[in-house]
Amino acid sequence: MSVAPILVALLGVMTLASLIRRARWPIELLTHFRPHLIAAGLGGALLCILLGERWEWAAISGGLALVNYGALLAPGWIKPQEKLASTPGVSVVWANVWKKRHALERTLAWAKAQNADLILIGEFPEADPAAFLAGDYPYRFDTGPTPRATFVTRIVAFSRVPLDDVELLPGPGPSHRP
Repeated sequence: MSVAPILVALLGVMTLASLIRRARWPIELLTHFRPHLIAAGLGGALLCILLGERWEWAAISGGLALVNYGALLAPGWIKPQEKLASTPGVSVVWANVWKKRHALERTLAWAKAQNADLILIGEFPEADPAAFLAGDYPYRFDTGPTPRATFVTRIVAFSRVPLDDVELLPGPGPSHRP
């Protein structure tokens, strides 16, 4: 037995799981790899044809690529700049910088260039938020330096509009993230 039908069957299981159980972790992680599943489906169809497998396996693999393409979210193909330019109201930029200073600086520069009204940064690095965007974003809140607990992260918001009555509540779970 060839390996191609096994790979196509595995792709089918992953596609089915990502469609049915997409709200459950860890299966929901598969939804983030939808373009990869499309490429795997097309590659699997090509592989089946090149290896002389039965055409049914190539058709199934190509069909799985189409199913994954149909499950893509439309805004995934739109550049953020185009989307922001036509949207009235308050613009919000949210990013997780994974506690990396370079990623933080690059993200803040991009958000400022987009003229964002509110910038939310997840996993803010060990730095003083007052050192960033001082004149442009006078309003801010900070969850504070992260304690050394598992999965607890620091979140900082920079805003051009006043943030009134900001209240940080402890979150659910053992970490009680704000």
